[in-house]
Amino acid sequence: QSMGARHIESSVLTLIGRLQIARRQYDEAHESLRSALSIASELGIQELESELLESLGILFFQEGRFPSARIYLEEGLQKAEAIGIHAVELRMKAYLCILDLKKEKLSHAEAYTKLQELLARSEETEVVENILLCRLMMASIQRESQQPIKAAEDLAAAHFFAQYIGNKRFLAAIEGERYQLLEMDWSSLLAPSHNKHLLE
Repeated sequence: QSMGARHIESSVLTLIGRLQIARRQYDEAHESLRSALSIASELGIQELESELLESLGILFFQEGRFPSARIYLEEGLQKAEAIGIHAVELRMKAYLCILDLKKEKLSHAEAYTKLQELLARSEETEVVENILLCRLMMASIQRESQQPIKAAEDLAAAHFFAQYIGNKRFLAAIEGERYQLLEMDWSSLLAPSHNKHLLE
């Protein structure tokens, strides 16, 4: 601030906001990220604007404030597509797909197909966090569709990537999904030769 380097200030505020999210200091994160977004918009730094809109959208999503999450994610997606930031674009499309599923704008089958497409694109461009997100949601959809073996396979892949990048939030979500899988009545779903080894 003392140097008057507004672009550096925006970048630092962005990093502080992401650290605050990791520490679950959500109120402080909102303030830091919005301040960073205001500066990025003022300076016309579109790439940073897109990333900040994504961060705020995901933060609202994590808080269960889905209408606000959609507004930020859709605006961020437009900017990401316009300037060709594919990693950011893929992540926001995945979250918007999940929002559509939650609001029943997509069926389980439609959401699964869309996530498969996003997963393939994420694998091509090595967007690891999005590979993890897609796999986790695909596992959830398969579980709800009474396909426990396929769910377990997607969950095992998600667990590998969560450990690879050391994302504790996703690891906790995977454990929750694993617990729900274990609670299913497998005896009515599986042939005698199958067991629960995929979950271990």
